[in-house]
This record gives sequence, structure tokens and C-alpha cells, in this order.
Amino acid sequence: MDASTAPNAAIVPINSRLFLIGVRFTPTLQFLPEHAAGLGARKPRDREVARAQGYLEPKHFLAMFKFFSERAYEKGNLRDYLKANS
Repeated sequence: MDASTAPNAAIVPINSRLFLIGVRFTPTLQFLPEHAAGLGARKPRDREVARAQGYLEPKHFLAMFKFFSERAYEKGNLRDYLKANS
């Protein structure tokens, strides 16, 4: 079984690590901020700026990447971004 280092530096199986960071569906895409400063002090889910879980329609999939690349998460949430850009 594959293993990975968990946020607390313990070695755990990959499936357990995914559970620790709140991944419940596949595919799951996690978008993290550009800089890692201060992330270690946050809970795993609070380290993300956005998350896509499960299947997204192509237009929403592309919008998610635009939301992230434009740093729109600094101004609001994905739902508001999609409303404003649809």
C-alpha cells in the first residue's frame, strides 16, 4: 500500500491521508495559494483557496481554472464568480 507523510509528519496510507484533508470524491482538485507562508498552522481544508469535487461540466471546469488563475478567490467565492461571468 502506498504511503505519504501526513500534515503532522506521520506516515499514513494514501487513502487515510485523503480522508484527513477532506477528500471524499474523485476526481478532486485542490487549489492552494501561491505562497505557502502560514499554511502549516491552518487546518488542511483551510489551506485551500478553492476545491472542485467530482465531475464538472466543461464550462464549469474551465471557469474554475480561470477563477483560480485570476485570483478571483481573493475577492469572492466561486458561485459569485460564475454568476458574474456567465
